[in-house]
Amino acid sequence: MLEKEKLQRIIPLALIIMVAGALMYASDAQPIGIGERLTGDVNHDGKVDLKDVCEVTLAVGSYPGHSRWNSEADVNQDKRIDMLDVYIVSSCFGEKSEAAICAKIRIYPRCLSLKSRGKWVTCVISLPEGYSVFDIDVSSLMLNRSISVDYRFLCFADCDGDGRYVLIVKFDRQAVVGLIQKQYATSCKFRSVTLTLTGTLADGSPFQGSDTIKTVINKPHC
Repeated sequence: MLEKEKLQRIIPLALIIMVAGALMYASDAQPIGIGERLTGDVNHDGKVDLKDVCEVTLAVGSYPGHSRWNSEADVNQDKRIDMLDVYIVSSCFGEKSEAAICAKIRIYPRCLSLKSRGKWVTCVISLPEGYSVFDIDVSSLMLNRSISVDYRFLCFADCDGDGRYVLIVKFDRQAVVGLIQKQYATSCKFRSVTLTLTGTLADGSPFQGSDTIKTVINKPHC
């Protein structure tokens, strides 16, 4: 028990030191490009900030199957998360995806059971003033760049009666559950998960939006 208490005191301090050290690189380091998306944007919100640094730092020392594994934090995709990943994220600190239009999305259910046999995950999409959801190329919509919408369920709605329409789409629930189980460790009973929707308008303009939901799994302990 004493050893456990020591670890509980030591681990938070170690994380603080790692985050502070990582941010020291950010002022003069050059971004390292990996893949097509904004490098270092661990939570897919279109910018690299302290949230991304914290996410990758919390996962340091993990690997596939580990309780803290987060595949999005494995920035260099070497199947382990270490200080190199922290450095890559911190080197991109402050970067933003300037080209993408910032959409607002809301994902339901707000708490997703990973053992549920439900059929759908619903996403409500709204665009900023000056853009119309009627111009969205539905075929371009992807959740976390891997799951496409089900074309049988599309709905445009003026939910508030203010003349501003939203687009409501659905994704296969089991595909979303599979994505979460692949990208995140699911040994904890409750966990917050950020999902990102990307797409383009009819004129080719890209947009994206993110939302965080909770997941629950029937486990006796976390």
